[in-house]
Formats: sequence, structure tokens, C-alpha cells
Amino acid sequence: MTYKEVTEIVGGNGRALSETADMVVYSYYGAGDTGANAVLSFNKGKLLSKAQAGLD
Repeated sequence: MTYKEVTEIVGGNGRALSETADMVVYSYYGAGDTGANAVLSFNKGKLLSKAQAGLD
């Protein structure tokens, strides 16, 4: 998936945690348990990996 496709599903832009020439890692905060979040990594604009904790 592209970054644009992901933002349409998630409902907005994440907060960039780190950036290199080809890779950006974004954090999204969500509803659910305290500290609920998702971390999505994109390589050259394509989703590479995802991790989540505490989301409903």
C-alpha cells in the first residue's frame, strides 16, 4: 500500500518519528488502552512494516 492509501484508511497523517532518504517511520495514536498506538514504516512510499499495541 502507498502512504496515501494508508492515510485514507487510518483517517489522517501520522507523526514522523524518523526519516532517511528512502524510509519514513510514522506513529499513530489511537483509541483504546492507555498508550494505544501503531507504528508504520514506509520504504520509498510503500508500506514496509506495521506494529500496534492496545488498539480496539
